[in-house]
Amino acid sequence: MTEQENDPVAKAMEEIQKIEMGYLSNKFLNTVGDVLEKEGRTMTENFLRERRSRRDTRQQAEVLLKVLDILKRNPSIDRKTGRFIIKGLNSIKRKEIREND
Repeated sequence: MTEQENDPVAKAMEEIQKIEMGYLSNKFLNTVGDVLEKEGRTMTENFLRERRSRRDTRQQAEVLLKVLDILKRNPSIDRKTGRFIIKGLNSIKRKEIREND
């Protein structure tokens, strides 16, 4: 087994990189990351479902619901780590763009 196969964060990141992300506001990512760390996955999902009904945050909420689903499938990833992953999504996206150039 490789190190990545043993590392749930690495496996989750690999899945997350496959998501078509589009525009993600740093402010929105920070808010969602903070909700995840303080309130947990269920409250974060409720928050994102509510934001999905708003035109200005619909696309971002859809993307983050997919990310949250990946995190939920990896229960060994704690709230704090999930927060770091969400807050770092724009960096992940930039890394992916550079690799594809």
